[in-house]
Amino acid sequence: MGNKKFTLKQLLTAQKVEIPVLQRDYVQGNLKDKKAENIREDFVADLVNHLIQPKPDEMTLDFIYGKIIDDDLSEEQERREEHLESLLDTVSEYAKKSGYEIQRNFKRLNEFVSKDTFIPFDGQQRLTTLFLLHFLVYTKLDKDISFLRQFLYKTRESSRDFLEALLNNASDFATNEVWAHSFLTFIQDRNWFYDFWKYDPTVMSMMVMLEAFREKITPQEDLHKSIVTIHSNLESENVLTFDFLDIDEHQLDDILYIKMNASGKELTDFEKFKSWLIEYVEDKKNNIVVDEQDWETKLDTVWYDLFWEVDKNKTDELLYQFIKKMLVFKYCSKEIVGFDEEEKQKNQKTRKLIYDKLNGKDPISFKFYIEHNIIDADSLNFIWFNLDKLTENSCDELFETCIRKVWNKTFIANWSNDQLFKHFLVRDIAGFNLFHQTFLFAVFTYVEQLNINSEEFKGEKFLDWIRLSRNLIYNSRIDDATPFFSAIQNIKKFGDKCLGVKSVVTHEKFIEYFPEQQRKEEFKKNQDKYKLWKDDFITAENHSYFYGQIGFLIRLSKVENEPNLERFRYLYAQLSEIFNEENLNDKNLIGRSLLTINHHWMPDYGSNRYLFCLSDRANSRERDENWRRVFNNPSKRKIFKDLADLYSQFGSLEDIILERKKDINDWRRLILDYPGELNYCKQGLINYQKNGDYIRLLGQSRLSHYHRELRTSILFNRFLKEKLALSKDNYGEMKSDDDCFILMPINGNKIKIIFDYDTLVLRFYDKREDSEVEISKDSIKNIDENLYQLIESMSCYTSNPNNIVVQ
Repeated sequence: MGNKKFTLKQLLTAQKVEIPVLQRDYVQGNLKDKKAENIREDFVADLVNHLIQPKPDEMTLDFIYGKIIDDDLSEEQERREEHLESLLDTVSEYAKKSGYEIQRNFKRLNEFVSKDTFIPFDGQQRLTTLFLLHFLVYTKLDKDISFLRQFLYKTRESSRDFLEALLNNASDFATNEVWAHSFLTFIQDRNWFYDFWKYDPTVMSMMVMLEAFREKITPQEDLHKSIVTIHSNLESENVLTFDFLDIDEHQLDDILYIKMNASGKELTDFEKFKSWLIEYVEDKKNNIVVDEQDWETKLDTVWYDLFWEVDKNKTDELLYQFIKKMLVFKYCSKEIVGFDEEEKQKNQKTRKLIYDKLNGKDPISFKFYIEHNIIDADSLNFIWFNLDKLTENSCDELFETCIRKVWNKTFIANWSNDQLFKHFLVRDIAGFNLFHQTFLFAVFTYVEQLNINSEEFKGEKFLDWIRLSRNLIYNSRIDDATPFFSAIQNIKKFGDKCLGVKSVVTHEKFIEYFPEQQRKEEFKKNQDKYKLWKDDFITAENHSYFYGQIGFLIRLSKVENEPNLERFRYLYAQLSEIFNEENLNDKNLIGRSLLTINHHWMPDYGSNRYLFCLSDRANSRERDENWRRVFNNPSKRKIFKDLADLYSQFGSLEDIILERKKDINDWRRLILDYPGELNYCKQGLINYQKNGDYIRLLGQSRLSHYHRELRTSILFNRFLKEKLALSKDNYGEMKSDDDCFILMPINGNKIKIIFDYDTLVLRFYDKREDSEVEISKDSIKNIDENLYQLIESMSCYTSNPNNIVVQ
């Protein structure tokens, strides 16, 4: 038969087609496989949409290749070849142990006179799907289906029996009434259908595919007319064809099959996508004209090489995920349109669906791209031009020097110094968080605008843009898809202004969406009077805690109400050390050093709650909710001038605390001496009353959650617990306004201790079964001398001079 073009009917008329035992199951109807579902939807839609046309062009289904054998000898031949393979395995293993290598190959010497059975090596899925379509169309019109009996399955007995039963009962599928309901249910209700066939995946997949064809064909206006048209096209010799290749006739041995179809290996998702994309772009009705004329070639060469350099084993996967991510950027940056709020919400929901689909790991049907108009000339130009710049060696230095200058360890922790930006990008783009993705979109937008405006790639302007966008992006709340959409939409709307931000950032509202405070800061830094500060600004913005927001430093550096660069440098030198990683990791060290000056810096949360700022810094939100509450408060931030001077004098926060706490005799001394007590405050909040004489440590945000009273907590944790072998159960935390207490067994007594709100002293009780009796300090001494001495050794530091116990 050679290399010829056939329709399915022509092939089956010429010979049998036998799906061999070693082939995999028919899977295009698998309901549990997302990839199979996408293939099924696309293939069924393509076939029906093509065949429903009165005079369609030719659709070719690529190569079907395999070998033609004598059916009577095929099984015996398979057994002999298996025995030969086993024998050769044994000989090869022995030779290998003896230091030899045997080159293995064998060729059949006998040529069978009658070769009447075609064994497909590749094409089983397509052939089976075509068989099922022919079955439905020919039986509906009561046409001869005898040629379909030439199609056999040997993978399982149940698969073979099902096909035979289907053909024997073809008349069951002829009426319109049957076509009006699910074939899945209909077939399983037939008396010729055996329940155990449900456990054969090939049988179930065939049934699903039959139903898929029914669902696609029945919505046509005139079912009978549609079936007649499809039948006519199936009968035609040049409407639906495939190329047939007999590997024996072409003198190709079985190794070809092993190499081309090892373990059922198929085209990668990228290869399928690329093939479809080429056809989609070339189809003139889609009206896609791209600027890059050689994009097809570059996808196989220079662009492909970029991804191959990163991971030779995952090149296709990396390239496809890059393209999908770029499609996300382009699609989701489109402005949401709608005549009313309801329509806008609907469009937003669709956008979220597309965002999730393109970012997910499930296969994407080409139908999905088409239905949502995801791919157009604009999106492809965006991708191709960025790939061009990434693969231009002349751009490497610009990307490296500019991007590394602003996208440092503060913002992107896992970019190693020895890795090029383009390699890091294509390797990790799928795993970047939304802040990183938004920043990359800003980079890609700049490159896109270079193309649109035919501008030259200049480092200084590029640096200005990515520094500005970084500060805006990383100091925003981009926590989920919705703010991400808004962020990239406004970056896109900024348009070609990104090519010269110096002349654009001339007012506080130069861009929408991003936080007002950060916009104001960027406007301030862009003013001419700060022209010589640029390098100092970049250094300060890159600090691991300041994170692109340094407005407080600029304000603190005024001398006689005028900006002073030397003062800025001095303050940054001190505060950059104060807020270094070591000090931040010592949870309350910075706050305790500020307490040696005063406590008025503590942010007020209302309801007598004040914040000991935490050092959490995973993103801008955690900074905003902690130290930035002090940085950005005009009356509170001044304390950092004093702390900077003290740090300059002492050289460490520990030394500041050690030296200055000696003169502190109020509640602050307790925090300075016992900083571990603040670890209880998960959100850093305390309940502060009576000028600090009565303080409760809040486990969460309010007194309605568990909390501890400061002085009894210190007495318990630092004086009593270890010495008296107490457990955590001996301290009574509260979830109300009642007093927290210590309760412990001592020499047959149960002693309860509270810190009294009214008298601001420790009070003691002898607790009995039904009552408790207040007792004096002297009574404690009589009960247990050791307990008495431990209590005596603690100072409560209140305004009450009698601040230990009631006498």
